[in-house]
Amino acid sequence: MEKTCKLFVFGTLKIGGHFAKRFDHLRIDSRPASTQGKMFSVHGSYPAVDFFAEGQISGEIHEYKNPEEVISEMDLIEGYREGNPNNLYNRIKIAIPTKNGKEEEVYTYSFNRDTSGLKPVESGEWII
Repeated sequence: MEKTCKLFVFGTLKIGGHFAKRFDHLRIDSRPASTQGKMFSVHGSYPAVDFFAEGQISGEIHEYKNPEEVISEMDLIEGYREGNPNNLYNRIKIAIPTKNGKEEEVYTYSFNRDTSGLKPVESGEWII
């Protein structure tokens, strides 16, 4: 496995979010980023994102050491198990546009439920 891993986070894993402190000792970089997608509020508790819908969402790209530990712990938080069709979120790889016009491949978690009954977060930014 790679020596580090990069994730696009947009909710409770952002710096200052409920789950972010679990990874402070492993995070080696963090910077703002945005990408295509539509954000929804799941009962006001946490965000859900459809990365294939039109819109813009804001978040952060975090780079971590010990990728196996990070991915394993984040999979638990996000309710993801490889091969399970009933995951709450699915871990996917997406390309995030960078300031220099290139793209950066990162992991993220895409909501794996119907969003039709959820309230859209029009700003595309989950406030911590």
